[in-house]
Amino acid sequence: MVEAPMLPSTWRAFTPANAPRADGTIEFHVRAVDGGLVSPALVYGLRQGDVLRLGAPVGERLTLGPSGGRDLVLIAGGTGLAPMRASVEEIARSGRQRRVDLFVGARDTHGLYDLPALRQLAQAHPWLHITPLVGADAGTFANRSLAGPVLRAADWSGRSFYVCGSPPMVSTTVRDLAQAGIPHDVLHFEDIQ
Repeated sequence: MVEAPMLPSTWRAFTPANAPRADGTIEFHVRAVDGGLVSPALVYGLRQGDVLRLGAPVGERLTLGPSGGRDLVLIAGGTGLAPMRASVEEIARSGRQRRVDLFVGARDTHGLYDLPALRQLAQAHPWLHITPLVGADAGTFANRSLAGPVLRAADWSGRSFYVCGSPPMVSTTVRDLAQAGIPHDVLHFEDIQ
């Protein structure tokens, strides 16, 4: 949970976009949402040197816990990329070789804000494959399932799936993955609003 200095007592859940770092810094991905209270304040009002208060963590379903070293399919919509990138960094740091396919959905190319950093990670780690899904490829994205293009891409037997994005995108994607036969015990997502 994060509290912006200009909005005391107003908290929102944001997921770090990086694995733990030696210097203790934390990166968050924040998109100003029309009509939002906290995200526009952070995007437009935060200045270098401002202090953010961090609260207790909420949720644990997107952490890489003991999955038996399964290969992964990561599905991110918008800033739902943050925990997926953190997972990729964690895998890279651990040195364990496991195949990771990361699908990043966005309304338009501007929504692929972190693609250069992702491509750098993929160049450094041959086990990582990045697939951007834009507009129609992403099923018009905002509240649509990203399961279709993911399921059409390959046979994902034996993989664990992690899904993060807007609540409507997550719920429809998880529903469609489950209906396609992906076992519930390998589907990881948060139900936090």
